[in-house]
Amino acid sequence: MSFIYRKAASMLFKCCQGKGIKEILYEKDDPSKKKLHYLLYKTLEDLNILNEIYNMFLKKVCKNKYLGLILLSVLVHRKKIDGGGLIKREIKKKEKDIMKYYEENKDRFNHDEKLKEGIIKKYFIIYDEKYEDENLYKDNSKCIENMESIRNIENKCTLFNNDLSNNNKCEHIINELMKKNIPIEMDEDVEFLYKINNKDVYKLINHYNIYKENKIRIIDKTSCLVVQAANIKKGMIIVDVCSSPGSKAIFSLTLLKKKGYLICIEKDRKRCYTLLKELLKNKEYVGIYMDEKFDDTQKITLNKKTFFHNEKKNTKQNTKQNKSKSVYKNMDNNSKMGVQKNVYYIQHINKELFIKIYNCDFFNLTPQDFSTFPNIDVVFIDPSCSSSGMPDFIYKNNMANICLHPYKDDQKNKNVINKYNTKASCNNNNNNKYILLQSDGHKNIPYNKQDNITSYNNKLDEHKNYSISDDVLKGNIPKVPTCFINKVNKLSEFQKNILTHAINIFKTAKIFIYSTCSFFEEENEQVIQYVLEKYPNIHLLNAGKDKFLFTNGKYVFSNKCVRTFPLIHSCRGIFISKMSISPKVQNHINKDTQM
Repeated sequence: MSFIYRKAASMLFKCCQGKGIKEILYEKDDPSKKKLHYLLYKTLEDLNILNEIYNMFLKKVCKNKYLGLILLSVLVHRKKIDGGGLIKREIKKKEKDIMKYYEENKDRFNHDEKLKEGIIKKYFIIYDEKYEDENLYKDNSKCIENMESIRNIENKCTLFNNDLSNNNKCEHIINELMKKNIPIEMDEDVEFLYKINNKDVYKLINHYNIYKENKIRIIDKTSCLVVQAANIKKGMIIVDVCSSPGSKAIFSLTLLKKKGYLICIEKDRKRCYTLLKELLKNKEYVGIYMDEKFDDTQKITLNKKTFFHNEKKNTKQNTKQNKSKSVYKNMDNNSKMGVQKNVYYIQHINKELFIKIYNCDFFNLTPQDFSTFPNIDVVFIDPSCSSSGMPDFIYKNNMANICLHPYKDDQKNKNVINKYNTKASCNNNNNNKYILLQSDGHKNIPYNKQDNITSYNNKLDEHKNYSISDDVLKGNIPKVPTCFINKVNKLSEFQKNILTHAINIFKTAKIFIYSTCSFFEEENEQVIQYVLEKYPNIHLLNAGKDKFLFTNGKYVFSNKCVRTFPLIHSCRGIFISKMSISPKVQNHINKDTQM
């Protein structure tokens, strides 16, 4: 048992160094994964009070803080410790005092409790079951013809409704789940989406063939809201930037109704593998192919050995002068000029719905890469963000404050904040067209000045034990904790760049959907503000239903953007904006690109 405690302590250490919690839990196929999951999450839930107990009772005698925190968590939750060695003996000496302090003070640290996973519903969609005959997709002769018709399709389609066969299939699966005491509701906001209580997910995943046989797909409601904003219709051409792990792509495919074209872009090799795996879990889809002709001789079975072996082979060959032509069969032509662009293809069994997956850096793509798609309907941009809208962010915030100690004294804090404010002031144009709306009778404050005030308030609020949950629970935009200011500032710059690049690349796209799973204004409204100033004739449209539009914002355009809050909407935090480009903007983009 001591060994598993040390494993959990090692995972806790990695979390505190900035690694994702789920990434750490699932990076290896460990038979003790469930126990590790329990140990890690129970420690994270009580991290603040456990840290206080550690400093009071163990700090002087324990060399491994992370192991000490794990063992303290085991004690307070299980009332006993199996194994544990020297640290366990020290804990047992002070067990009564530790337990007494925990019981008397745990309520002081529970103000984040309402934001944890329990209040957030879990959601799933049901895959079509009628495509199970492997002989259905043997003949690929019509693929190219169908692809050409999709590229030239006229926008005359209408939104669809559930057909009878689909309803019957859904009812069968839902009845099977309800027989196992899993209450299911249809979601009131998103078509084809079903919801269950968080506590029932474990039963769904671990006990029933419906999940294990990929008849359903667990999906977050916020991803569906992002896709819903695009008003996708049958036959459209969709681009999904930063596509992995694939929730938006998968729900987009559902709305395309077996006809259309989806282009996914994912830079990271491992995440691209995850994306491909998730897409192929649906039995309606076949792949992966290495070229657009969907030739069976260019089809490979997707597994780690074949996928990552090809990567090593390509990397090795790319360093040689005499490159083999066969290496580039699955690469864009530009790859041969020094930029590697692995490209993969998947098709629907009916050969009228196609998926093209770029495994490359989006910033290396040019308009030429999409020249065969002159009429793109929707572009999704969902870039890397702070993930402050995710339940796990509470844990990250606690870990940063407790374990990282990024600021050692007030003077250093002041210097960092002043540096951040100076940079922000220099980068922003003083003649901002869009200014903040009046609030509480105060005078309107230009965007760049408000940014400085926000950063300064971050410092003040942290001294008052400010928690982002205080605002989130009320449906307000939280301030960035001081320890995350630098990270969020860098992310904001990246997000502005990637959204601008998307607008420049997809010059004729009709709709752009920008989204993040962050609560912070710096990653959302300030990014949209930047784009509106750069391209004055870009227009914001309502990004969702009235119940999700944010009416408590400071910006002129706030009430056109979607914001969700866990306690209000029973889902994770998301920001969604929807933009359309007028012809004047498209001409402006063309001139910028030519220059």
